[in-house]
Amino acid sequence: MLIAIWSLRKPKLDAVELALQNCPYFQWQYIRYEAKKTESNVSDMPLSIEEVMLWAKNRVENLKKEVENADFYIWLEWWTSKIWKKYFLFWATYIENKDWIWYYWFSPMIEIPEKIQYELYKNKGDLSDVINKLTNKDEVRSNNGTFGELSDDMITRADSFKISTQAAIAPFFNKLFK
Repeated sequence: MLIAIWSLRKPKLDAVELALQNCPYFQWQYIRYEAKKTESNVSDMPLSIEEVMLWAKNRVENLKKEVENADFYIWLEWWTSKIWKKYFLFWATYIENKDWIWYYWFSPMIEIPEKIQYELYKNKGDLSDVINKLTNKDEVRSNNGTFGELSDDMITRADSFKISTQAAIAPFFNKLFK
């Protein structure tokens, strides 16, 4: 089985592999992975769930052009949403199979503190740069990520990816979706 992943970042690749190792639907030891980056044809900072979904769909469609024989195509990314006057961070996983059937699922959410909101929305900062600056660390996103920093490492970036990936793969096999 071949899984194509839109990302070259090791934490994302590791999280997908971990999620699928704990997945009862196939034998993970027979899975091969191919990682690529493709264009989205939309803004690199989507600000609504609709933009994020289009972002994911476009990247996977472009990934399908580069990796034509994969069984599943996976995209993972963060996004924020305003709910009841507060901003929350989510991780999203979009999975499409070779038959063009797709599912989009999310991780648990965590509130974004006001000082981070200010840097993200008012100063148009990049989340990784903002977190690195506020924590005095380098490459937080390559370690436990923003989720890790905001939860004191109780929920890491990899945990969020794993949950959203497992939730997105389940509908392909779960009889309630048939």
